[in-house]
Amino acid sequence: VEMKCATHVAWVAVLLESVWRIHKCYAISSGYQSIFFSSVGSAYLGAYLLCILAIYLDFKSYKFSKLPAVRNLLSFFHAMDGISAAMLALAYYYKSPILLYSGILFMTKCFMLHLLSRMVTGEAASSKAEITLQTTKTFLHHTGSFLFLCDNNTALMTGLWRFISMNGHAAMTLREVISEEPYMKLMWIITHSRNAILAVVIITCFISADIRRGFGNIMTV
Repeated sequence: VEMKCATHVAWVAVLLESVWRIHKCYAISSGYQSIFFSSVGSAYLGAYLLCILAIYLDFKSYKFSKLPAVRNLLSFFHAMDGISAAMLALAYYYKSPILLYSGILFMTKCFMLHLLSRMVTGEAASSKAEITLQTTKTFLHHTGSFLFLCDNNTALMTGLWRFISMNGHAAMTLREVISEEPYMKLMWIITHSRNAILAVVIITCFISADIRRGFGNIMTV
């Protein structure tokens, strides 16, 4: 129940934030484009809809989705989440649609994100509606940090932050490969590295007006 409530609050908050930014950015400068109509917003929105479409087309029941090669590929993409986050940051920095689309494709596991939702949420789903909710949470967990970026420095900071925080996904793939003790040490390092970079981001936001402003506008690629 808590997961469902948190997910509902998150997607409603993103929607309200988008509407507010559209209104404020147009009021401040006609040079800004709506997050829903810019290439950035359209890419994220399109990717989310394709992830949901895969649920209702019941891709999970298709034979190809159960092939070991496909499962291994999805696990590989999951392990690469930190790299995908870096790609998205560089897409903003270089204003590169190719990096943007590639990063989103890898981050959403070729729009098959629902196949990994249980791993992220830790809960089983018994209906398509519940899978949709899980996938929405997973999508926001993976991409939410990149939805509202404007300035190059902010994009790079976000990329570094998410690269470090999402490298835990890569470590998880080693759980069955290495012994328990080195695995726990590795996860300890990653956990505290994640906490450290998050503290750096928060402190930098307090210190730098430019970084705060970078989180407050809409950037197009």
